[in-house]
Amino acid sequence: MMALVLLAPLWIKPTFAPSARVERDGVLTFSRTLPVDVQPYQVFQGQNFELETPSADGHYSGREYAAILRMKAEIVDAEGRPLPVAKLMLHHIVFLNAGNANAGRPLRDATCDTLTFPDNLTTVPAIAERFYSTGEEGAVFDLPPGYGYKVRADDRWGALFMVMNHLPHRDRAFIRYTAEYVTGERARRLKGVRPFWMDVNNCKADPYYDVPGTGRPGSEHTRTSVWRAPEDLRLVVGQGHVHGGAKLMRLRRRDCEDPAAALSRPVCGAPDHAFYRVRPKLHEPGPIATSRFYSARGIPVAKGQRIELRSTYDARDPHTRVMGTYIGAYTPDGDITPRSACAEQPQVEYNPMPAGRTDPPRFAVPLFRQPTGPYRRLKKPEVTVVSPRLEPGRIELAAGQRLRWNFATPPGNDNLHDITLARGPVGFASPHLNQGRSFSYRFERPGKYELFCSLHPVQMTQVIRVRRQ
Repeated sequence: MMALVLLAPLWIKPTFAPSARVERDGVLTFSRTLPVDVQPYQVFQGQNFELETPSADGHYSGREYAAILRMKAEIVDAEGRPLPVAKLMLHHIVFLNAGNANAGRPLRDATCDTLTFPDNLTTVPAIAERFYSTGEEGAVFDLPPGYGYKVRADDRWGALFMVMNHLPHRDRAFIRYTAEYVTGERARRLKGVRPFWMDVNNCKADPYYDVPGTGRPGSEHTRTSVWRAPEDLRLVVGQGHVHGGAKLMRLRRRDCEDPAAALSRPVCGAPDHAFYRVRPKLHEPGPIATSRFYSARGIPVAKGQRIELRSTYDARDPHTRVMGTYIGAYTPDGDITPRSACAEQPQVEYNPMPAGRTDPPRFAVPLFRQPTGPYRRLKKPEVTVVSPRLEPGRIELAAGQRLRWNFATPPGNDNLHDITLARGPVGFASPHLNQGRSFSYRFERPGKYELFCSLHPVQMTQVIRVRRQ
């Protein structure tokens, strides 16, 4: 799932394949496709703020509400067949609902007042709620019986996504999103939910952080964040999104004595899984699934009580640009007090999980292109990034020296770059930068650092050799 990526306008007109109009036991199915056009070996970031909603099928209109029960998204070819990751990978997609301010129903994010763009310059009001996200782990939006995410015909939907092309030629495909929903009296009888999005590096469009990877075997790296409940509520569903090296996500009511209200455990594929066999490696492979909790009654939290999110990764090896995100839904409940919330033991269930490895495997990302030429000792330890190359490709430093990268590229999404460790003694990464901004790092540990730009991992590579003083 899923970093939230907001970029300068990149408008893509969606195609509108007819919905299947399947009706089963009163449940309607809505489906649309969003085209993507990806260049060779490209990490493509796109957005569309003109998505059609289920109301396009004509089963409800005006101020009438429909209730979404389940939703999924996947990348498919022109015939509607799911594509293998060796061809195109849907790294993540985030769906947003802005409601309709003109109709007096603006929607805002439940956990953030503002969001910072991945250019790390632009901050905007969080004027839409993030209601569903999926990525490599194949998460679905799935509510317990009796609940629905209620949407109106005039709501405005958008999507932010990243697609990775592992082939040396241009490819075209479609992101297909499908929702199951009900209308009329059945929708009115359901309890409405509001989505929430928690992240240990919250309110950023690219909420990454780095695990240095300098710990002993079996050691763990943890990071936490806290969200105060904006009203009396019950958490009814939630699922974590993590990257390679993750061990566990945990939600806890910090003001109560329970050690964990809900968990999300990652499962990694077998060594022969496509995530590990695909070439080139554009990032560390993530889990094939993460567990999702359901609570028919809901986990009670009183207004103002603290909900803690804890993200745990393996600390033995470096893991760069990782995430610790939890997306779910809650329903308001005005009868909860701090005492009654803590007195009630949460009752949760979890979805069935596929077979796989529950401990994260050790994996070092190989560079697609090893820089050539001699190692250079720079008189002034600075590198200027002016094109999609990192030059010089090989640099030698003494332990303790600091190297600065100056990103002289002009404004624009295609001109954002970063420095990310692929493999080496210590994990680190820079923000996406351009317009003369810089990033520096002090290399304390001797060894060989293989670096790349996470947005251009094939074209932009660099190796730093750090010698002992």
